[in-house]
Amino acid sequence: MFGFSIRTRQNASGSPRGGGGGSTSTVATPRSIGGSPRTEVGEIDTRAPFQSVKAAVSLFGGEGASPKARPVLKKPKTAEERVLERETQLHLAVKELDKFKEQLKSAETTKAQALRSKRTADAQHATKVNTERSNELSKEIATMRDTLNQVKLAMVQAEEEQAKSAADKEDCLKSLTTAKEEVDKKILLLKQKESDLKLWGNLEEKLEESTEAIAVIQEQLKNVQESDLESLRTVALELEDAKNVLQEVLREENLLRSSVDALKLEVDEVKRDCSKCKEKEEESESVAENLRGELERSKVKLEETLAGERKQEEASDDMHLKLLQNVAKETEEKLQAALEEAEEAKAAEKLVSDQIRITPARDDATNSETRDKIKLSAEDFESLSKKVEVIEKLAQMKVAAATAEVEASNASEREAVKRLEASLKEMEDIKAATEDALKKAEMADAAKQVVEGELQKWRQQEQNKETGETSSSHQDPEGSLHLQF
Repeated sequence: MFGFSIRTRQNASGSPRGGGGGSTSTVATPRSIGGSPRTEVGEIDTRAPFQSVKAAVSLFGGEGASPKARPVLKKPKTAEERVLERETQLHLAVKELDKFKEQLKSAETTKAQALRSKRTADAQHATKVNTERSNELSKEIATMRDTLNQVKLAMVQAEEEQAKSAADKEDCLKSLTTAKEEVDKKILLLKQKESDLKLWGNLEEKLEESTEAIAVIQEQLKNVQESDLESLRTVALELEDAKNVLQEVLREENLLRSSVDALKLEVDEVKRDCSKCKEKEEESESVAENLRGELERSKVKLEETLAGERKQEEASDDMHLKLLQNVAKETEEKLQAALEEAEEAKAAEKLVSDQIRITPARDDATNSETRDKIKLSAEDFESLSKKVEVIEKLAQMKVAAATAEVEASNASEREAVKRLEASLKEMEDIKAATEDALKKAEMADAAKQVVEGELQKWRQQEQNKETGETSSSHQDPEGSLHLQF
């Protein structure tokens, strides 16, 4: 990059020795001497250097004073531009990280809103289902109450009819007993009068009248018995109907008992499900806590990696700047040395031009000295450029490693967020299931209590009816005895 050379020309026509040779020139660059181990090469011409003073003056004075012969200096601007590019890239990466953080915060807020809306929807659905179930149970209870009321009305009607038939029986029995007593009295009177009567004709007529009266009374008794039998048959049919109704009620009672047992089993299963759901809820809560801990740890690791990345970036930038400053200092020192050597060469040229008239031998020496090259070695330049490239590569590798760590931490954070969402969803489902199970158990207990109360009432009524029937059955045989008598 930095190569300086000084050329020396000789005019063959002006040589005092009359040699027919041309001009000799030496040019040394880093590329021409890249394969040689030496850094500088010098050549000495043994021919006559100058043919006249004018040629020497034109050679040294003219070109030495021209600005074209001066070396062109170029400042290294590529390293600074690269540093600026790295800084801009780092600023862009930091902005992207801030954007990702904002996006993550917005995603968390949207997730929380979605969870809240889902909880409200689940609660509304559960309340709707519970209300529907309670309405169905209330309808079933109302139908059962209607059936029980119908059964009660049928039993009351049967009791009223039995009471009416018993009253009719008593009235018939009273009338028959009064008729029988009258007949007995007439028979006694007839027997008493029989001894007094002397005429058999009158007695026979009276006996015929009494026999006719007895036949009439017997026919009346038969009619009363037939009417009593018909009433008894109707009462028996009513009793059979009542027995059928009681059997149906007993069947319904058995069905209700089986339904109560099934409800008890369902309540037990619901309690078991509740216990299982509570255990699952506790497990899910522990898993959620673990996931939260992992998320916190991943956040801490992310912050540590970001801090380390920033420190590494700052350290790499500082190292890069320091190396660039050192390289710039070395190049400036070498340039200063080269400029000093150029000044010394110009001074030597002036001395040669002054002394060329006196001693041509000295002119050869000065000419050989001015033909020497003042340049920067190619090995130093290549080593410096390689150092810059190595530093840039290291910085790029560090930036790539830091970005990879950031991406890995973001991926782990996303996985932790997904796990947390799944665990929260499971917890919500378990809570909804437990609430439904508890509500079902409460409703089943309430229905069970209602059914048991209705059954108790019905049993009491049946017991009262049975006691009334037994008392009436104790009175019926006496009436049958009166009839047979």
